[in-house]
Amino acid sequence: MTYYKNLVLLPIILLLAGCAGSANWQALQKSGLKAYETGRMGRSEAKLLASNAALFAENPLDERALPNLQTLGYMHQISGNDSGIDSIYQLEWDILEAANLTETTAAADALYKQASHAHKIGNFPKADSLYLRVLGLDRKLLPANHPYLDLDHYKIAAVKYKSGDLLAAETYLLTVLDLRSHNFTDISQLTEVITTCAAFYELQGLYAKAEPFYRRALETFSRHDPENTEVVDLWLNYSKLLDRLEMSEESMIARAKSDELAAYYKSKASQKMNLLAAARGRNTIKFTALDRGEIWLPIYPTFDIAPAPVGGMNAIKNNIEYPTTMLRYDVQGTIVVESWIDTQGQVRETFVTAGQEVELYDAAIVTVRKTKFYPAFHRGRAENSWVAVPVTFELLIESEGY
Repeated sequence: MTYYKNLVLLPIILLLAGCAGSANWQALQKSGLKAYETGRMGRSEAKLLASNAALFAENPLDERALPNLQTLGYMHQISGNDSGIDSIYQLEWDILEAANLTETTAAADALYKQASHAHKIGNFPKADSLYLRVLGLDRKLLPANHPYLDLDHYKIAAVKYKSGDLLAAETYLLTVLDLRSHNFTDISQLTEVITTCAAFYELQGLYAKAEPFYRRALETFSRHDPENTEVVDLWLNYSKLLDRLEMSEESMIARAKSDELAAYYKSKASQKMNLLAAARGRNTIKFTALDRGEIWLPIYPTFDIAPAPVGGMNAIKNNIEYPTTMLRYDVQGTIVVESWIDTQGQVRETFVTAGQEVELYDAAIVTVRKTKFYPAFHRGRAENSWVAVPVTFELLIESEGY
């Protein structure tokens, strides 16, 4: 049910809210946000709309309704219901404008949500205009090395490319590369933009321009993250690019490097799994890890007492550090991390086994590794064990202060 579809019912909701008293908006808001946190979306939507109705009965642009609108927007995003999002985002902006809050981080976030939605549905001119406004605000409000600035440039480059403005896309993309080269803290983010530059030129048939970026990506991995398995595919793609440039000898060397690394990582993974299997003294089964591909794991034993985090699942929740770059994208989801817990309750090995949000895999693994566990027990003795640990990333809107 979209927001504007519910506006058809607004007179009824207003009447009910009026009967309850306009002061009841806060109780309705609290109840609606609580329902959202516990996954009762239908109840949450009804309560938040009733809270809005009570507020708007006195002031059609009451800023205390902002948490309600933000949560309604999240619900539409989660459900994939795009038809009501524009009206919610526009009302959110109108309220910020009426409250003279258009030069704040809240305004930048509101514009970003509108831009992201326009981008998603293919309205690239609108997305371009909105992203540029976000960039202008972020430049005023944030430090020069803030990660949002390179994300803004990245998004503008994407919509410029989709709109066919390749020269502007190139300019913004190279700006992102410059920003990340000077300020990077995450090697994967730096190599991501380098390989994106390579792909940008390769898709246009500009292979000679793409070639230096492949070399730079490979050199970056070699210097900062030599054990990253992504280099296997990177060497292979570099080999194909060299073929197009008719550099057959160099292409053969690159392909041989890819094959050599693939064999090395396969052997290394096999050795690790064999050691784990030997430590358990049990048979193994082939298993698919989303972040590593096919691996061999020990078969689950049966325990009298299963392993568990010290402090329960709240310990997992308290150890979560939401990736900064994912906050603005509103990326949420549950990642399941298969974890080997030793007899001291330490996490010794991890694999991702479920979860669609690839961007959250690393953060989920870090969360689990920071957590202390009670080991499994069998016949009174602590045992090594495997346990599936769900790590849920969600953006919750707090009601306090409104």
